[in-house]
Amino acid sequence: LSWATASPVSGGASGASLLLSTRSVLNKDSALGRPSPSLQTVTLLLLPSTSAAPLVCGVHLALALAQPLAGRVKPPHVVMLTCGVLAYRSGGAPSHAAHGGGWGFARVLRLEHPTLHAQSADVDRNSTREEVHSLLIVRTAEVEMSWRSTQPFAARLRACFMPSTLTPATSNALTGCYAISGGLGGLGLRAADLLVSQGVTHLDLVSRSGLIARDGQGLAMQLYSLYSSSIANVRISAVDTVSSQHVQSLAMLGWPLSGYLHAASAFMSSRISSPEMAPSLWLHVDGPKTRGGAHLRNVTAQLVLQAALSYSSLAALASAFVYAGTGAYAAANAYLDSLSACTRQCGTTSCSMQMANVGGQGSGAMAPDQMARLPGMVRITLDQYDASLASALLPTAS
Repeated sequence: LSWATASPVSGGASGASLLLSTRSVLNKDSALGRPSPSLQTVTLLLLPSTSAAPLVCGVHLALALAQPLAGRVKPPHVVMLTCGVLAYRSGGAPSHAAHGGGWGFARVLRLEHPTLHAQSADVDRNSTREEVHSLLIVRTAEVEMSWRSTQPFAARLRACFMPSTLTPATSNALTGCYAISGGLGGLGLRAADLLVSQGVTHLDLVSRSGLIARDGQGLAMQLYSLYSSSIANVRISAVDTVSSQHVQSLAMLGWPLSGYLHAASAFMSSRISSPEMAPSLWLHVDGPKTRGGAHLRNVTAQLVLQAALSYSSLAALASAFVYAGTGAYAAANAYLDSLSACTRQCGTTSCSMQMANVGGQGSGAMAPDQMARLPGMVRITLDQYDASLASALLPTAS
């Protein structure tokens, strides 16, 4: 194994340096009559950061590595290593999530370029180089693993019981003020109705433009109904969640936050081999979903919140080929999942919900029914969305 330091992508955050390793074997070159190296394994090690903000340079280097290797006749085995992203045990920190997007990217890479046999592994932040070397030597059929010292762990599904109906513990299970980023979208307004019905008295609907951007779904009437309600005070804030200053202003407007829902997002489809993949990564991994999630966490870190819910997506799992072309979107959602998990390890309220495609309202409703029926695509109704949201937000009666 040989190691070489790779410089961060231009514009990347400081402290985001990476190590690139190659594992080669010597083959007999009949034409030259002497041994020649044959590349067998390429490993990208995404080093820990000191900030919870998403590191775009990590997924960009993964992209820069994947594109040329995928074009080889006999591509090498690709391994991506992260440090603490999976928040396997206590003692983690939100900053460990900085490279969480790499896991979503790697899942889509396996869909689009299976010949690379891409694997993802997470190691302790304090792992030695010798420990990393030892795990690279081990060949396994597992595509995702968490290594703690020299012990590997793999994810497995387990059966659980989910009640068909949820009964709130009280009629007013939630109180105070809630902010909803993406609050003027279809899912944001639907969530606002639920919050008001459960006792929230102040709502801050956060949107980049401060305007309803999608016509034809009855959103203007829903917004009018919220404004007309005598139950809650509703405010619209034109806030770009990409900007830390804008998000900071939410905590300075006079309504102390009891919780927030982070539904702001963006979407651009692109295959990993496409020239459009690089700008797609910037849009997603440095966009409103990821930056907004990090800024909201930072602004509310000293508050005792009832709920802090981020809208992730099933695309983060990339469990079926229908998610090919969503590498950047999957990276953004995987980052949110990691950020929530790492935040919970610190004893702070945080949750991410891997949303299915929601029909009837919101951007997901714009997907044609034919696409929604593709294998691996899951579409739920608005009532099912309400139930999912309630299960994530509301305490239930025992």
